[in-house]
Amino acid sequence: MKRRRKKRSTKQYAVIAFYEKNNRWPAPSSQNVKERHLGEWITRCRFIRNHSPEKLTEKQIQLIDRIDADKAQKKTERWMVNYEMLKDFVEKEKRWPSVNASEPEEIRLVNWCLSQRITRKNTPKSKLNKEHIKLLDDIGFHWSSNNKRRTWKESFNLVKDYYARTGQWPAHTRDPEESRLAKWCSKMRAYKNRTDTSVTLSPGQIKKLSNLGFDWTNSQENNRRSPENTNRIWIERYHHFCEFTTNNKRYPKAKSGDPQEESLYSWWMRMAYLKRKGKLSNERIHLLDCIGFRWGKGNE
Repeated sequence: MKRRRKKRSTKQYAVIAFYEKNNRWPAPSSQNVKERHLGEWITRCRFIRNHSPEKLTEKQIQLIDRIDADKAQKKTERWMVNYEMLKDFVEKEKRWPSVNASEPEEIRLVNWCLSQRITRKNTPKSKLNKEHIKLLDDIGFHWSSNNKRRTWKESFNLVKDYYARTGQWPAHTRDPEESRLAKWCSKMRAYKNRTDTSVTLSPGQIKKLSNLGFDWTNSQENNRRSPENTNRIWIERYHHFCEFTTNNKRYPKAKSGDPQEESLYSWWMRMAYLKRKGKLSNERIHLLDCIGFRWGKGNE
């Protein structure tokens, strides 16, 4: 027991030393191994604090609270930066950002606006940030999404941005926007492979998608992810799962009505399935065991 406490204390001091040197907390999705391990330690401690706080020392609890407070503050600051950028754009251009834009900054604002609509739609009223809603209302923000037919260029830019952010191509999920992009990608493959002859892609369109590294196959496994991106995405998913169980004091449900929660439920079941089939690495099993992961619905 003493050795375990000493090891935890060593990690605690290493986390503080990292912050003092880099002016930020270690990230669990970092490509640097040492930083990633510190970030994973923070994630595990956060989970333990909310489920079995007696297993942590008072100093460890204080450290996690400090990290969470900093995280909340930075999240608010990032939101305000994006809000001010949107406000300045509307005042200067006398219009809202267009999905037909070619400028990266405008495309970024388009996706930020979309995320605000999705957040409001999927967040319970009791947890909505009313201050953010009021600020957006004050500049005449349009909360209803525009589902009009998109041009080829509009869809291409959205898929391009999605791939740049996630390292993968859109998939058919419960998220309506991602599914809409995935459907467009499926059509592009069908048009090029001539399994659908209703539309013929121009050489220029094929070249643009090919230059992007577009996956022209129908295989969901061949999604052009690098090992680094695959690991980064898994760690982020792991982190989101820990945050959900910590904040809600329960595991995600299959039919909650919230696409993000239902997606986490699918991820939970997927991890259990991969372990049963012997396809989950020992490192990932260890990380999940460290947070008391329940390997299947039977353990709820």
